Amino acid sequence: MATRFQLATTHKAEYWKLAVYAGAVLIFAALLIPQEGLIGNIGFLILGAIIAFLSVFASDELKRTIQASELARALYEELANRVARCCFDFEEPWKKWIEAKNCGSNDVSVMRLRKFTPVAPVIYPATAAQIALLGEDAPQAIIRFYVSLAVYQKDMENIADFCQQDVHPGRTHARF
Repeated sequence: MATRFQLATTHKAEYWKLAVYAGAVLIFAALLIPQEGLIGNIGFLILGAIIAFLSVFASDELKRTIQASELARALYEELANRVARCCFDFEEPWKKWIEAKNCGSNDVSVMRLRKFTPVAPVIYPATAAQIALLGEDAPQAIIRFYVSLAVYQKDMENIADFCQQDVHPGRTHARF
């Protein structure tokens, strides 16, 4: 995940352009302020606009870094929960069933199979539009994880549905 420093330095070239433009407009306003009448008032108006723009820009940039940090923390919690559940489920009971010879026809009920279907994510769908705030590499990795999780979830559902088809009436246990 990107740190606040990395997020702040990601757009360094754009910040320099902004600083140059703001500096040029500020110098122009400073040249107009000593003038009397309308020209002096226009100088003050430009100066006020620059101050307002820069304060809003700085506020938005601070909010963006805080939002990215909070988003990273929330996604981390959800990802850690999903990964831990997959690891623990693999250790017991799936590890012993990797080879078909270790899995009897009565070992896995359809209900038990459905129990291991991953729970739908909550944080990711709610914040998917904001994951670009996390830097360059994180969004791709997060999307890849959730796509893989969705494929795994669909496979589990398909296996459970297959075991309950009418072709196999009365079947309550999965056969591998």
